[in-house]
Amino acid sequence: MGDHQRNSYGLYRHDYEHDACGIGFVAQVNGNASHDIVERGLEVLERLEHRGAESADNKTGDGAGILMQIPHEFYEEVFKKLPPRGMYGTGLVFFPDASKEKGNEKLSSLIVKEMERLAAELGLAIHSWRDVPTNPEVLGLIARKAEPTIKQVVLVPSAGTGGADLELRLYIYRKKLEKIIREDPRFALAKDFYIPSLSSKTMVYKGMLMSSQLRHYFTELTDPRVKSAVAMVHSRFSTNTFPAWPLAQPFRMLAHNGEINTVRGNRYWMAAREALFEHPTLGPHFKDILPVIEPDRSDSASLDNALELLVMAGRSLPHALMMLIPESWNDKNPIPQELKAFYEYHACMMEPWDGPASIVFCDGHYVGGTLDRNGLRPSRYTLTKSGLLVMASETGVQDFAPEEIAYKGRLRPGKLLIVDLQQGRIIPDEEIKKQVYTQKPYAEWVKKQVVTLEKLPETGITAPLVYPTEEGRVLFMEQAFGYTREDRENLLLVMAETGQEPTSSMGTDTPLAVFSEKPQRVYNYFKQVFAQVTNPPIDSIREELVMTLTSFVGPQKNLLDETEEHCHRLKILNPVMTPAELERIKAWQDPSFKWTTLDATFYVPRKRVGESGKGGQADHSNRQGGSGTGEGGQGKAAGEAPSGSSASVQEPSALKQALDRLVAEACGAVEKGFSLLVISDKAALNPDAGRCGIPALLAVGAIHHGLIKAGLRMKASLIVESAEPREVMHFALLFGYGADLIVPYGALASLAALCRGPDASRTGDYLHAEKNYLKGIHKAILKIMSKMGTSTLRSYRGAQIFEAIGLSQEVVDYCFRGTTNRIGGASFADLEAETLAWYKDARKACETMQGSEPDVAEKLLVGLGQYKWRKYGEKHAWNPETIYLLQWATRSGDYRKFKEFTSRVDALNQTPHVIRGLLDFAPPGSVPGAPRGPIPIEEVESVESIMKRFTTGAMSFGSISKEAHETIAIAMNSIQGRSNSGEGGEDPERFAVRPDGTWARSAIKQVASGRFGVTSEYLANADEIQIKISQGAKPGEGGQLPGHKVDAIIAKTRHSTPGVTLISPPPHHDIYSIEDLAQLIFDLKNANPRARISVKLVSESGVGTIAAGVAKAHADNILISGYDGGTGASPQSSIRHAGLPWEIGLAETHQTLVLNGLRGRVRLMTDGQLKSGRDIVIAGMLGAEEFGFGTATLIVMGCVMMRKCHENTCPMGVATQDPELRKRFTGKSEYLINFFRFLAMETREIMASLGFRTFDELVGRSDLLVQRRVDKPKVRGIDLSDILYKPEGPADIPGGQDRYCTHDQIHKIDTVLDKKLIEKCLVALDKKIPIALELPIHNTDRAVGTMLSYEVSKRFGSQGLPENFVTVDFRGSAGQSFGAFLAPGITFRLEGDANDYLGKGLSGGRIVVRPPVGSTFKTEENIIVGNTVLYGATSGELYAAGVAGERFCVRNSGAFAVVEGVGDHGAEYMTGGRLVVLGRVGRNFAAGMSGGIAYVLDRDGDFEFFLNKGMVELSRLDNEEDENFVKDMIRKHVYWTGSEYARSILDNWSSFRSLFIKVLPVEYKRALQQMKLAELDRKLFEIREQEDITVRA
Repeated sequence: MGDHQRNSYGLYRHDYEHDACGIGFVAQVNGNASHDIVERGLEVLERLEHRGAESADNKTGDGAGILMQIPHEFYEEVFKKLPPRGMYGTGLVFFPDASKEKGNEKLSSLIVKEMERLAAELGLAIHSWRDVPTNPEVLGLIARKAEPTIKQVVLVPSAGTGGADLELRLYIYRKKLEKIIREDPRFALAKDFYIPSLSSKTMVYKGMLMSSQLRHYFTELTDPRVKSAVAMVHSRFSTNTFPAWPLAQPFRMLAHNGEINTVRGNRYWMAAREALFEHPTLGPHFKDILPVIEPDRSDSASLDNALELLVMAGRSLPHALMMLIPESWNDKNPIPQELKAFYEYHACMMEPWDGPASIVFCDGHYVGGTLDRNGLRPSRYTLTKSGLLVMASETGVQDFAPEEIAYKGRLRPGKLLIVDLQQGRIIPDEEIKKQVYTQKPYAEWVKKQVVTLEKLPETGITAPLVYPTEEGRVLFMEQAFGYTREDRENLLLVMAETGQEPTSSMGTDTPLAVFSEKPQRVYNYFKQVFAQVTNPPIDSIREELVMTLTSFVGPQKNLLDETEEHCHRLKILNPVMTPAELERIKAWQDPSFKWTTLDATFYVPRKRVGESGKGGQADHSNRQGGSGTGEGGQGKAAGEAPSGSSASVQEPSALKQALDRLVAEACGAVEKGFSLLVISDKAALNPDAGRCGIPALLAVGAIHHGLIKAGLRMKASLIVESAEPREVMHFALLFGYGADLIVPYGALASLAALCRGPDASRTGDYLHAEKNYLKGIHKAILKIMSKMGTSTLRSYRGAQIFEAIGLSQEVVDYCFRGTTNRIGGASFADLEAETLAWYKDARKACETMQGSEPDVAEKLLVGLGQYKWRKYGEKHAWNPETIYLLQWATRSGDYRKFKEFTSRVDALNQTPHVIRGLLDFAPPGSVPGAPRGPIPIEEVESVESIMKRFTTGAMSFGSISKEAHETIAIAMNSIQGRSNSGEGGEDPERFAVRPDGTWARSAIKQVASGRFGVTSEYLANADEIQIKISQGAKPGEGGQLPGHKVDAIIAKTRHSTPGVTLISPPPHHDIYSIEDLAQLIFDLKNANPRARISVKLVSESGVGTIAAGVAKAHADNILISGYDGGTGASPQSSIRHAGLPWEIGLAETHQTLVLNGLRGRVRLMTDGQLKSGRDIVIAGMLGAEEFGFGTATLIVMGCVMMRKCHENTCPMGVATQDPELRKRFTGKSEYLINFFRFLAMETREIMASLGFRTFDELVGRSDLLVQRRVDKPKVRGIDLSDILYKPEGPADIPGGQDRYCTHDQIHKIDTVLDKKLIEKCLVALDKKIPIALELPIHNTDRAVGTMLSYEVSKRFGSQGLPENFVTVDFRGSAGQSFGAFLAPGITFRLEGDANDYLGKGLSGGRIVVRPPVGSTFKTEENIIVGNTVLYGATSGELYAAGVAGERFCVRNSGAFAVVEGVGDHGAEYMTGGRLVVLGRVGRNFAAGMSGGIAYVLDRDGDFEFFLNKGMVELSRLDNEEDENFVKDMIRKHVYWTGSEYARSILDNWSSFRSLFIKVLPVEYKRALQQMKLAELDRKLFEIREQEDITVRA
């Protein structure tokens, strides 16, 4: 987006847009074309309409389309003298609409002439054109305004040129034409020009349509003459609604459901590879068809571009897909070694396009689907006996008689489903992959050419290689590279001791790096981007089978060819290395791996650091730095100190000049044949050398992008040898900006010093400490990758999944090109000054220490106080003074003291400390349309009304004490605000008003990834239900409540077992994309139709576009949390480096919603260190209507910011479960009421001073804020104009220009099937008469039973109805969330099959699923229910006569279930309940399983291979209790489902009994034993009591 566009849209960027969808295809396996296939494809699309979305006008779809074979017979009648099938190419062409803008008709004529000229140049000719018949009347207003003129073109080979390579020539033609239109100034206004497809085999019809509109818009699709053997469809759900016809799918070869979250890196790497491209046919055209990836297109379009290139260059479609989206091929995956070798070979050539992906594809020869390595998208298929194959995101998109069905299956993670339309058969995954991996001797090539570190020659180094080692030099290094006492004590020491990244709590309240008056490392100017809604994070610990750090080092070759030499690369399993390992690489005598060292330091004359001139001489001749080069260990050592005469003063821009020199040297070295570039700052270790280290991140980013620009990046690997990186964020950034390997010699030297010091008893010997530290770093890198849903470091490398905050655009463009950077900030000169500040202190300290051994005090490094307040350290917003003032004011009810508190807070903010500290209110009357001046305070909205806008943060009972949790709820109910339950459930005793009139019920009930305590009753007792997507302190991560904190009360509330650890997964396992969130919102609205549904997001780049999608998913409220909150245990890197300030996220969200015309349908809320009325008013002007308070709430109740929440040792009894510490709690609801009343009073005063009578009047009035200029280094470069941009919504859409919520969402629950159920069940609900019903059901009937359960819970609470009181028999295919939150007393029997999320939150009901009568397939081999079944179930039963998909029983805490097979990740995170599996299981069974018991029938004897053994132990049915339980469950299964397979197990029990394996979590076993002992003690006590009574009697 150009500068003009960027500024005109404020914080919105088009590249933030995400999309997801419903996909599918229908294929006649024998290849016979018919119109029936097209009709079926359209019907599939229409049955997936709920997976798409509509825009603000409620009639414009986000996109829908169909890909089919060219309907030759139809086109023969439409066009005159059409060549034979396959001898012409055709496609639709989108032209600028002549009726919309003057000049478009002339522009289109110019384009046609260019097309004719280019066709002749390539040996083609335009045969004919036609206007495609369309019906614009079906379009929504937004789609109509953007509608292009749609024509169809036919191209044929010119006379004498032949047509054998026609498909390739059409590809070249289209790519050349696109580039001309994009780059030629004559076509600058042709932004709407687009060719959906141009092929001799396939045809695409698509547009900005709803699924149901496609057939009516392209009217010829219903013509019986339009025939095809395949119909591939896509229904799009975009996070934005800006007109974009080209973004509809399918694309040229694929349709994609999911998100490529590494796409930025994939695009950069593809661009870097283009310099190496060679190809016999494409070669002469490369300069005209590159770049491969079209700019300004979606991630799916980019993937399609890459796929198309690989296929056009000669690879088969399956081969290309296996390269782009490889399955996991480590030792935990049961695939042939030859296939693993294939993947390893191609891993040497390119990185995966990583992220959740279900893809359907077609090139006219093959049609099929594939799934990502983690199985994160649903893909179900049905094969009929007549050879019709239907695959889609859901089952039930086509209706078939039971006897017609041959097989029902699902795509499994990493697998391919392929139909060869020419051979007329389905090719199994194993067969098609074998065809591919046996084409060439990949295994032999890999064995010969891939070299591992262990195979390299020994260097003779036996002792650990550590430098520096002398204490004074270590201290100098630490000071020069910005180490602090916290780095040693809280980071290195902890990691050496535990092998884990250190944790902390209570968020962060220190300033952003750009606002800090302390010198900062460059790393601190970046924030991690993380997964929210549109793709899920991964659990890197419990799903390690898909995670890998494996890297390949060395030069790469032409991607479009395959030779043995392509895989001659060095394989590194752990890319953070020791100096000894680096020396081993240097000693390798291989001409392909020549190494050279680039000196990453710059010369600093003594005058620049205020030194007296003592010490050694500096190198004048090499003051800009030099490079020692070496080949096979030869050459100048990297750390040699320079020598020579003294130097003159260096130019002020020394850092930038040094970077220029580094980039030039890197390019020169690669051109000379060096393929390993060691970027080293060792020259800075000598205090007398006068050399300061270039910040490693600047060096890596500049070299990486410099080499890409020069076309040299793929010829070399970057090895960072630096003293600077020590914490995980440093390593993540270095990899994210292109580093291949990192040698953190400085961190290891500091570690060695710790091992020699007084903490040696904690660290152990150096080798132990080194091993632990590197293990901790590697685990933490995986965790950061997994936050974005990225599985492989090869994909993460260079993906730049960060946002810069506080850097100038000059710095970003030079070193971090393409990184989001929205407020400007520090220049190269500022960064140089900060770097030199550390160096200056080190030089001074070194000079002071010369000649004598420094004492202990001198060895102490500065303590910056980043995590805890220190007197002379970094400024904290919550410091002893502000804490004292707030508690004094609220406990005494002294408003004047509160004003003193807020004046201190606001003054600190304006130093500046936070972004809002740079904002002032515009002078009265200075802005058109604003109030002219102050008004009497009596005219302003009341304090009571303002307080209704206040909520408290989501702090669960478990993270804070029972007393604190209830105090908050009582206070908020008293002022008619809303407290938040947090994710831990809530005691039903709090739902009713107490006799004294207080009410301890939380108005907001939170639904988090763990689903603890989320029952039908819990949801029915909410005014608002909040879906916690992320939390401020650790977005993209999960968490856990250790077993020792789970007492009996918490266990009861969370429906778990006392003493058993409760794990919250990183993702919601029913939110893998935006349409999944829409489904959960739909579920929860059915679970409580009167509650508002809220979605909590954390501020990050692109959160506005995500929020637009959330609004389209029908959320009522959206919360944007700042990065700086959080009470629970959080990794330190997350506390400081993940997420953004709320000012940015809130402003972006408000702007994007207004631009989309969606603002009026949602309430916008924010939280994150809000403390004053000024904070509230500024937040309101940036778009917020409601406000959340977390940390301040705890402080009012007594918290003193000891940051011990995660240790259960809170001295004030606020954040602890310790019974003794809880006695110290002194908080009262009155204190909180005072706090919120004071806030409302101050807010009201500011409103009066600005002339606003109601708060709604000021919402979104960012034009009334002005930036205050502060004349401080770094801050001078800040520009907040994008934050202050005031957008205008679409005036032609009703409510399109609203700035705050004015109307309710349309939830589409008025016509759900439950309405009919409830009407028929009133006799059971009101008169308590049992009832039985029969109903048909379709995949479009979603969340069936959920609203009925609400009616039960509302009337009868958790007790529900008597067993089988309501029985309903369904026939058909049930939609998503069938039986979600089903209440006790309800039995659902489904004859058919079901989609994802069946039994979600099952709350005591019973669900039975069995195949229809007449089915002939084997139940134990066919899928019958989808993914994520029984997610968060608390009680009830499920019997399913068939196989379940992935993540069966995930986070089940009480339901009992029998199923005949499960996919990957079965029983994941279970905490209770019982599961019987009568068939095969997928990979990673029982990962994170801390409670409950699973019994698995191990017929094949390989169950242990598929088991995650981390938390469980195995046994046989070795006692009568277990055997009887399993038999009883199977008997019930047979009774309810009639399963012949299960009956055969009972009939042959003596044979099957020994095949069952019991899976029991170790912690759960201990808890059960303790419970049994406690029960024995109770019985003994009763016996003794009775004996005493008898004796006394």
